Amino acid sequence: FEKMKTNIAERKAKFDEKQKERVTKLFDKIFATFDHVAEKLANIDARITAKVTALSARGVDTSEAETKLEAAKDSLNATLAEIASVKETLGGAVNDEMSKEFAKELIQGAKASLKSTHEAYRAVLVSVKTSDDGVEDKVEVENEFETEHADEVEVEDAQ
Repeated sequence: FEKMKTNIAERKAKFDEKQKERVTKLFDKIFATFDHVAEKLANIDARITAKVTALSARGVDTSEAETKLEAAKDSLNATLAEIASVKETLGGAVNDEMSKEFAKELIQGAKASLKSTHEAYRAVLVSVKTSDDGVEDKVEVENEFETEHADEVEVEDAQ
């Protein structure tokens, strides 16, 4: 009977160890995904910042885009801090007893934060495109004017 209890305890310990390994692998995969998305958002931030700077240098009113960009950057920083907090909390939680619901809430919160940051950058991009479209339209109108009046200039030069 004692041998049976020992065998059950060993199996339970082995099962618990495998369960911890699975959870650790799952968390590592989730964290890798979060890191990848955060890296993409940082890349988007750099590209949009460069675009806003270029438009501003061309004399385009980018005040709306700059305001939205600052809000998006703040959102990105808050998201990165939240991801770091989730990593810290869940990284050491594999050995501790933690409810699945609590871990799920933390992960869902970080995921929602990433999505809201992405939406903030989309809003900035829409604002940048709106600003940029106005400039392109103005340039196209100026080019049409120059093309229409180019014949007149050539005729005047010939006389």
